[in-house]
Amino acid sequence: MTDRGERIKRKERWLPVFIGLPLAFALWYWIFILPVGNFWLKIVLSTSSLAVLSFMDLHKGWKGYFFPVGEDRITLLIEILLGIGSALLLYGVFVAGKWFLITLSPSSGEYISAVYAPAEGLPRWVIAILLFFITSPAEEIFWRGLIQRRVTEKFGPLQGFMAAVFFYTAVHMWTMNVPLILAAFAAGIVWGVLYLYRKKLLPVIISHALWSITVFVFFPLG
Repeated sequence: MTDRGERIKRKERWLPVFIGLPLAFALWYWIFILPVGNFWLKIVLSTSSLAVLSFMDLHKGWKGYFFPVGEDRITLLIEILLGIGSALLLYGVFVAGKWFLITLSPSSGEYISAVYAPAEGLPRWVIAILLFFITSPAEEIFWRGLIQRRVTEKFGPLQGFMAAVFFYTAVHMWTMNVPLILAAFAAGIVWGVLYLYRKKLLPVIISHALWSITVFVFFPLG
């Protein structure tokens, strides 16, 4: 392949990233700031769009990015248990974080409750289905499956991890809600580390999905 052909190929590999990141910032602004449309419809459409963009980048061998291919059942079980365990760990961090914030500043409780305000209006079982099967997997397919993976391939594992955490936190800056921004930062670290060491999407999808339905449906912190 000529140098020009290689440069074109590299640009094509990075095109989903260059499109996806500005699109994510625009979509998060639409979700949290613009008072147009239903919150859940907006977040489902937004995360699904980013996931489709990410799938376009995966090409062949996409199964290998999600779960172990050709490995024994023990390895698969480890991925599942890591997803469950990290979700429980993250929820515990959030419980401790809520206590710390409210102890430090009692007015923080209002900001924490405000996180839940846009998400009202649907039965809990519908919200649980959307979070578990659509929005959580779609977010991980984009943030870890595209952003962290691509940056890791180009610059290294630490840089990929830092980029995914930074951008995942940054898109929540639109809200100007400190607890929500801190939550995104903490969650981004946990899921980023999990992907960094396992290099599979299955555990981070399980972790994100279980954490989401726990913190928003079963045991909300608002």
